Amino acid sequence: MGAIRLFLALVVAVGHLRMLMLTPAGINTLPNIELGINAGFAVMFFYMISGFLISTGLTEKYPSTPAGALRFYEGRLVRIFSLYWPVLLLTFAVHNLWSWFGALSSIDKFTNVFIIGVDWRILFADYPGWHWDASPQYLHQAWTLGAELVFYLLAPFILRSWKVAMSLLLLSAAIRLAIVSTTPFDGRMMYLFLPSTLVFFLIGHFVQLLSLRWLWIRSGRIGLLFLACSWLWLRDGTATWDGFRFWAAVICFAAALPGIFSSTKDSARWNALGDLSYPVYLLHIVVMVKLMDFKLLERLPYPPLLITAVYLAVVIVSAIAVHWLLERPTAALMRSCFRLFRRTRTRLFPVKPPAVDAPSAT
Repeated sequence: MGAIRLFLALVVAVGHLRMLMLTPAGINTLPNIELGINAGFAVMFFYMISGFLISTGLTEKYPSTPAGALRFYEGRLVRIFSLYWPVLLLTFAVHNLWSWFGALSSIDKFTNVFIIGVDWRILFADYPGWHWDASPQYLHQAWTLGAELVFYLLAPFILRSWKVAMSLLLLSAAIRLAIVSTTPFDGRMMYLFLPSTLVFFLIGHFVQLLSLRWLWIRSGRIGLLFLACSWLWLRDGTATWDGFRFWAAVICFAAALPGIFSSTKDSARWNALGDLSYPVYLLHIVVMVKLMDFKLLERLPYPPLLITAVYLAVVIVSAIAVHWLLERPTAALMRSCFRLFRRTRTRLFPVKPPAVDAPSAT
């Protein structure tokens, strides 16, 4: 699973390299190194992985109690903000964005720092325009974290009831179908609008539930077979949003998740690759801008594959450094703070054991 997550993060990185650096420079001949998957498709695949993993965690790790929900939220906060906050500070320092941040409205400052609601504000604060001040410069891709946080907030309440989850899946699918059938492709409503993308999170959730009943789908070979089928639908890069080939690839990819997860979850090597996916996702535009400042195009020969290789190498090395030097220490500090909070709460508000009736004398 870790290798797939890292690959999808690199697909997003290459997609932004094409859009922001190569195409403006008139370089449009980069080979199909993304294997037919574009950055937008990669985000939807990430959503399915997230739905699958969160569903798995709620099933196996977090009990359906208030304490279990609290521990779940603590884990999700550590996962998102142990990297986001250090990278945010690093980006502001490297690009001197302090004055830009100071000029923002209070709401934009909040979404820049805490992410929650950032996608909604980008969509609707300046409708029909885009309000990108809601997210930090060079970290605009962090809008997806806003969608992730909303899903995390809802997950303990909706994923424990298959009826609620199915109702929301059908509602999200209906909203998406209504948008697709009435308008041409609109990235605003089909890509950033959570009511139309929640379906992908929930597909991942239901695949996890099915894997508890259909044990054969948890085979690593079956997972690889479904993964290959997903790639076959996308391999030439001509699949369109919400077309037949797109949804065929989505279903095959979702079906691959139980087998891939079961066969790799205990592998330190694959998990280490997965640990780099989030740093790659957050850092790649920051790295790209610095390489442009160093006039990468002027210093390298024009073959776009060489430019891309250098770019991805720098992104991966930067991701490794940030993961070990920033993310892991910050995560350890946040976990310590949560443990201290729980101990303090227990001392101040001890939970009394239930009274036990004394046996009657006979």
